[in-house]
Amino acid sequence: MSSSDPPSELTLTAGEEASVPLAGGGSAGYTWSWTVEGDAEAVELSLEAGPPSAARKAVPLDEPFGGSLNQLLVIKALRPGRALIHLGLGRSFGPPRPPRLAYDVAVYIPAS
Repeated sequence: MSSSDPPSELTLTAGEEASVPLAGGGSAGYTWSWTVEGDAEAVELSLEAGPPSAARKAVPLDEPFGGSLNQLLVIKALRPGRALIHLGLGRSFGPPRPPRLAYDVAVYIPAS
């Protein structure tokens, strides 16, 4: 893992949000997608552009590659559980190809 990769593990409390910066790729037609294994109902995911909100746990990341803006994967912990998020940066058009970038983030939400 390089210093610009998202974290491989996060621990959040129920109700807490974390914003994980992801390298941009939109200017070249790349978008982030994800699948969730394990307790998928324990987390809610969304993708945003811009700097992290002060209300969220911010995970540091170096500047993105290329000319695209960083995006944020916002992870909201809904209830105790364990979820494994598979992230991939790819194109939704053209021939099928492996993702340009791929990461896994394990999220643990302990019982109170």
